[in-house]
Amino acid sequence: MAAAPRLILHCGLHKTGTSTLQFALARARPALAASGVLYPTNRALGIDLDVNDHNPLAERLLAAGGDNAAVDQLLAPLAGLMATPGLTSLILSAEEFSHVFLNPGARAAVLDALATFRPTLLYYLRRQDVLKEAVFAEVVKGLYRGPISGENHYEYDLMARFTPLLTRLAPDQLKVRPYTRRHWPEGDLLADFGRAVGLSVALAPPPWPLNQGLPRPLTYLLAAAPAGRVKGRIKFFHQLYPALFHDRHRALTPPAARAAMLAILAPGNRAFARAQGIADIDDFLDLTTLFEPDWRPIAPAFAALAEKRFAPL
Repeated sequence: MAAAPRLILHCGLHKTGTSTLQFALARARPALAASGVLYPTNRALGIDLDVNDHNPLAERLLAAGGDNAAVDQLLAPLAGLMATPGLTSLILSAEEFSHVFLNPGARAAVLDALATFRPTLLYYLRRQDVLKEAVFAEVVKGLYRGPISGENHYEYDLMARFTPLLTRLAPDQLKVRPYTRRHWPEGDLLADFGRAVGLSVALAPPPWPLNQGLPRPLTYLLAAAPAGRVKGRIKFFHQLYPALFHDRHRALTPPAARAAMLAILAPGNRAFARAQGIADIDDFLDLTTLFEPDWRPIAPAFAALAEKRFAPL
């Protein structure tokens, strides 16, 4: 008897190459289907949107919360897709799944609805101090205004994030991979993902970088600016004069504050490593590498501009 097809939910985390992976999966959709792997379009899931990822589904699942009937309806198309002849794996990819599985009601309802498929949840983990910088640079593009020290859009504690899943899923249903280039085959994230989910088709990278991080001065000014037109004008000015925003550093947070953050998270890292059988969590997260040991504060001109034009950070 043929093995049942696998349902793989790639859940991010955010800022771990998800846009690149989703572009590559969407581009390889015909070749993947020919090999028995389905990366469904959103339209196949009943959502009339043409995007590379499945975040629209994840966002609707999160909005449904603990409403089991609504969640069942949103996930109903999966039953037909999982019955596709010759199917070996079905992959959904949405970094917003990471928020779905942090919400108690949505988590329970989604796992209940998918229990018959025994899904595998795949996460890429990035060292938390660097992740916080990247997440901050993303949220300041929108409504967030304030210092990075006050940013609380994300759950950085691994045990707080994963304990609800560890208590609900079998050990082999939660799969984590490091967002660390030296741990990937030939330093290639796409090759690592392919190996992690058992693809026989090689994924090709996009022809241009996707969703690149912002230069540090731009992040700083956006964090100080009110949402709306002011942020838009700053981003437009950066597009016109990118050289003015050049900065070889990435971190807004001083090394001492980053070290303090990692020290607070270290017990959770170790507990998660024991739960997942990770021999060296510091190596897994690349915490053994010093991140910007030559760090310098933001240029005084940008700090002065932010203080003069906006509320000081």
